Amino acid sequence: MDELLGQLAQIPPLSPLITCRGTDLPPLVEWSNISNAVLEPFSPEAALLTFQDRAGRQLTGQDIDIAKKLFSAVNRVPLTISLLGQLARRGNSVANLLLRWNCERTSLLHRPYQQHGRVYSSVDRPVERSRRLKGGSPALSLCSTLPDGLRPNVFERLRPQFKYIDRARDNLSAYSLACPATDDALQTLSPVRHHVLQHHHPQPEHRKALCLVYFGIAEQLPTVSDEDFKERAAVAAPEIGNLSSLLLTLVDEPSAQVVDAVIQFTDFEY
Repeated sequence: MDELLGQLAQIPPLSPLITCRGTDLPPLVEWSNISNAVLEPFSPEAALLTFQDRAGRQLTGQDIDIAKKLFSAVNRVPLTISLLGQLARRGNSVANLLLRWNCERTSLLHRPYQQHGRVYSSVDRPVERSRRLKGGSPALSLCSTLPDGLRPNVFERLRPQFKYIDRARDNLSAYSLACPATDDALQTLSPVRHHVLQHHHPQPEHRKALCLVYFGIAEQLPTVSDEDFKERAAVAAPEIGNLSSLLLTLVDEPSAQVVDAVIQFTDFEY
């Protein structure tokens, strides 16, 4: 296929246009927009316009406010916005779609359509096809456990537990299952994250290693309002969302470490 595209690209009147899952484009073509190969989440305005186009109607007033909450909950992923719009065309109100997303997550976004044995327009299917990459599934499960992403310092502390951690990180990025955030955290988008959390829990040894890292982060949280508090709090701030989310998953698994981490965290928040 790469050779065929390369040959077609040599024909002057033709301009090849492709879509692909991931960031590695066929190499034998001089792509004009290679720096913009990754499809970014919609802007709020583009998400609303696309949703309205798929729904076949304009939203006004309170529906727009609810729609913005819905779009934010799914990280404005283009495929997800399109599928939600199609559900709205079938008679689902925006409020009902938000309620259903909070309950059903990615199982809401199935639209059965088959061609040559392949199912299209489903958020879950491409995740399942791509996560089988070398080391990808364990790394993706850990990334999905952390809503604010897996940051480099945590990544390095988990290295002893993973045989192919660098390859896994590269593959997750290449297949758009996770992407680097502005602070270099490896972060999954909301639909991917919810699918993985529902179907692929982290392996026990990986989860234990992750918990130990965040117990250490909790232990370092400042709890005394002295002159160093603001500086130390600023250092801890990027991991507060991840720490809070992880502790909530441990409430049914009480241990001395969990209790100590919760007390330290609540003292810090207070």
